[in-house]
Amino acid sequence: MVEKQTVLRTDSVRVKLSSDMLRRVEQLAVDYCMPVATLCAFAVAEWVRVQDRQASLSRMAALDMSKRALATLDMSDERLEKVFGSLFERVVKELALSPGALDREPAGEAGK
Repeated sequence: MVEKQTVLRTDSVRVKLSSDMLRRVEQLAVDYCMPVATLCAFAVAEWVRVQDRQASLSRMAALDMSKRALATLDMSDERLEKVFGSLFERVVKELALSPGALDREPAGEAGK
């Protein structure tokens, strides 16, 4: 069961668009049956979600590469922990602090 989430938009930002882009956004808003401001809020939220996801994937790729590089070295677990223990802790903490980074469903997708 998908848990419905209420998102309140309390802050605003001013964005200037070209006339052509505004017409295209307005048409999309009509197509999706929502106000232009709501469509823009969804678009910004999606872009931020994608950026967060890419950053998370980059961190995981860096970890994977370091593991593969270490696999070519014959190091004991104790030595690996000394060399990369603090780095691993920082990455895990950063992932834990990133909203939705560890969720199966990306943040903001619930209830769509």
